[in-house]
Amino acid sequence: MPGHYSGFTRWEDYSGFTRWEALYGSATAASDVVVSGSVVLHGCAQPGVNVTVASITVLPGATLAIGDSALRLAFNRLRINGSFVMGSPACPIASSITVTVPGGNETYGVDNAGSYDVHGVMQGPTWTRISSTVAAGSKVLPLQEAVQWQAGDSIVLVTTTWKDELVNQNEVLTVAAVSADGRSVTTQQPLQFNHYGGEYQAEVGLLTRRILFTSDAVSTASGIGPHTTSFTPAMRISGAAFQAWGARNRPGRYSIHYHLAGNAPGAFVKNVAIYNSNWRCISIHGTNDVTLYGNVGFNIPGHCYYLEDGVEERCVLERNLAAFVHPIQTAGSGGGQAGTDRWQSADLFDPSDSGASGFYSLNAYNTWLNNAASGGFSGFTFPHAPRAIKDHRSIKKADGFPFDPSQRPFLLFKGNSAHSTGYFWEHNAAVYIGGMLFYKTDPADGQVKLFYNNGRGSIQADPLCPDPNWPAGDSNNWQDCWVGSARSTKTADGSADGFLVLEDTTAALANVGVTSWGDRVEVYNLRGFDLSRGAEYLGQSFMKDSRFRINTTNSVNGWSQWPYSSSEYYWNSQVIKGFEWYDTTTTTILSNITFENYKYVQYTADPSDWWYWQTPHAFRMLSHSDQFKPDKTMMVTKGITCSNCDMGSCSGGSCSGGAFFHVDETYRGSSWLFNWLDADGSVVRAVQPSKPPGPYLIASQPDWWRLDEAASWREPRFNNPWVSPMPAGEAAARLEMRVRAAGGQQYSLGAFDGQDVTRIGYVSQFGDVGKRVVMTRTEGTTGMTGKYGWYTVWNMSSSGFHAPKRLELILFNVPRNKAVMWASCWPQGTSFTVSKTFDWASCQNVDPLTPVASRAALLASGGNSFWVDGNSCLHLKLTDPGHHWQYSDSFQRDGLYVEEPIRWYDLRYVITTNMACADTFFCPLPGDPATRVPPAITSMPPSCQDVQPAGATCGSVQCGWGLSPGCSNPTVINGGFCQPFPITQSQP
Repeated sequence: MPGHYSGFTRWEDYSGFTRWEALYGSATAASDVVVSGSVVLHGCAQPGVNVTVASITVLPGATLAIGDSALRLAFNRLRINGSFVMGSPACPIASSITVTVPGGNETYGVDNAGSYDVHGVMQGPTWTRISSTVAAGSKVLPLQEAVQWQAGDSIVLVTTTWKDELVNQNEVLTVAAVSADGRSVTTQQPLQFNHYGGEYQAEVGLLTRRILFTSDAVSTASGIGPHTTSFTPAMRISGAAFQAWGARNRPGRYSIHYHLAGNAPGAFVKNVAIYNSNWRCISIHGTNDVTLYGNVGFNIPGHCYYLEDGVEERCVLERNLAAFVHPIQTAGSGGGQAGTDRWQSADLFDPSDSGASGFYSLNAYNTWLNNAASGGFSGFTFPHAPRAIKDHRSIKKADGFPFDPSQRPFLLFKGNSAHSTGYFWEHNAAVYIGGMLFYKTDPADGQVKLFYNNGRGSIQADPLCPDPNWPAGDSNNWQDCWVGSARSTKTADGSADGFLVLEDTTAALANVGVTSWGDRVEVYNLRGFDLSRGAEYLGQSFMKDSRFRINTTNSVNGWSQWPYSSSEYYWNSQVIKGFEWYDTTTTTILSNITFENYKYVQYTADPSDWWYWQTPHAFRMLSHSDQFKPDKTMMVTKGITCSNCDMGSCSGGSCSGGAFFHVDETYRGSSWLFNWLDADGSVVRAVQPSKPPGPYLIASQPDWWRLDEAASWREPRFNNPWVSPMPAGEAAARLEMRVRAAGGQQYSLGAFDGQDVTRIGYVSQFGDVGKRVVMTRTEGTTGMTGKYGWYTVWNMSSSGFHAPKRLELILFNVPRNKAVMWASCWPQGTSFTVSKTFDWASCQNVDPLTPVASRAALLASGGNSFWVDGNSCLHLKLTDPGHHWQYSDSFQRDGLYVEEPIRWYDLRYVITTNMACADTFFCPLPGDPATRVPPAITSMPPSCQDVQPAGATCGSVQCGWGLSPGCSNPTVINGGFCQPFPITQSQP
């Protein structure tokens, strides 16, 4: 007997078995074993190295050790209240040990309430990747890393086709030989399929281990197999394999499961293989600090590596492989962003399993390092859950407020990869930060249960309104009634807004590489290959040093089934684009991004077919809506390159065949108001190399965006948008021009009330009504601040022009220290009362504004005056002094800057007139307002420059600026908070 088991009694000599029936009822001592001392079991001392018992119970203080010799052990249940030892990390088992537990009964398996150690010999990596492409018929796999696998071992060669749930090209093979340097494996069977080893490579995982936990045909047929559950932190497993374990949709019955074990810094599962599972690979539930390293999961229903309730933190998931992962029931899909609803049920215990992924967590605050995923709904999924779930549904933070797992940032997300995934739905991504999981009332039976939707939407947790767990006396318990659609990441200490940061990610063969529908994300060195869409981000996003290549050899040869170059019908995928600019309220900065192999493709010869116009593009814009429109210059870029891309050929002023960038002309506000800042000119100079460096504003087709008579041009290779040198010191702004009667009736539609594209007029630059953009009944116009002017004309029908009785100009986004010069005309004799109101900062209200006698006086003002010219046209200088509670509200990365929207229907100028007519909203306006367009402004004096010191309050600078006469206010000037500038040029 090995020396480290000295003092142990041998199993076959053990005479101190406590009779089972004395403890648990009728049984026989031979079948039901209770260990009350220190016992060692060696297979070599057993007849035929077989031991079969009904159950084993290790009492507190007792130890059952399994010696290092061949053994076949079978039981129904192993219950540990003391210690179970099968090897140790320092002295792992080298012999072949097989443990068999039958299926069909969810109570069967291992339950640890003491300490559980299982360790088998495992040398070298458990998985690696092929180093070059291997073709069907080959038996030789070149590897990136040296392995110490053995002849007779089973391995899995992972697919490099796209839709592996539909076309399974994962191959389980037997090792025939390994080269002397370990860098090449010869298999007994020839390959049935091609496996790619180019820009992304097929993984090769070892399934064989010295220690095997297996089950039977009943387990596979029923989906009810054995489990391993530890209720304490003292479970360590390495070098073992689990086959046909787990009981599908039976809570807590997973192959390996840490259950409510608290902080477990010494717990780990390393170099384990879980394959042909009934449910999951490894679940970490209510347990922190666990390490999962070097594990291989293959052919797994439900999420493979699963952090369950949203409270699990500081775990380390490093170098694990998940392959051939299967959604349970029908995978989530949906139209547009909506997703598909799934409810908790007996057949879907966790409804998020309809979006089963290789790696899943509601709480990102863990380390995700160098893992690989293939198959599943996504490779990595981080849904938005406004509360922890299941056993931790009522957990609170130290301040007494409910715990929100979606606010937690990544500890580290680096070096991870995913491929052959993300095809069930157009927004399906290799890495998906989206979907929603929360409790809701099921209308089918009135029961409160878990609800999951894989899409983007608003969470309404109806049974929790008001939230019973909200601190007593706090009035904000409504927050649980409308939690919102976005994952709002905070810093680790929760004190400020934070970012989810992804580094060195590889994504291939998916509809999207990375989708983030949270508020804030940063992505560094994303490498995307054969993706229908490289990435899509909402909120604030920054991406740097990233590369998107399509049309790899894997796809050109038709191996991948990815639709760009295969025979698969094009309509089974979305339009191919490297990056798509979103249409509203996002802020995106891209730096040093490379696109490769974007080529013009004519999918169909029929121009009436929508797909006729949908050639791949490196950049595309979302342009379908008049409801959702750009609220500013939402996107800023530098260092953009497109290698081996079709830039288009031009003849006679028109161009065709381009695949770099395309401005859609869809007759919607999202198209008309599109604008993009090419900060260094790298986009413009890609098609116009003789142009000087930027910045350039690439906008849309309406002449509204012709900002410089001499220097602006239409770029035919981009479908004729206006390109202009970016005006120094100016920015894009957005106004909502809301026609609303004094009684509250509203003519124009709010920004979220529909997609009505009824044209009701136009907005033009001063001096030239030809430089205009359509105004629709759905509010929202975006244009430039400064000298250009916004001249607004209402023309709703053939009956002529009109003027509103009452108008609200909502400053959705007018950057600080900039101004919009706005004007519109009314019938002669109209009188005006104008106020400036702040819904949430009434200390800044100005009511009424002061009339001035000239445009020069208006230009010199701080935005608290108005002027009426001789044509009865009202002129305003619209300014925003900024939030009363903060000074800076912008997004800056890598030397690029975006001024963020600083209002949300808060600041408005309200214009009330004395007009009287029968209509509720408008009175007729005689003549053609085009004849009364204000003259162009030749130059703008600078607006007040706020030099607010740190810590200044609303009572000092912000309210001071809001008081008439603006920067002339003595309190502001004497306090040194605001410096007035002289007028540099007289204005008419």
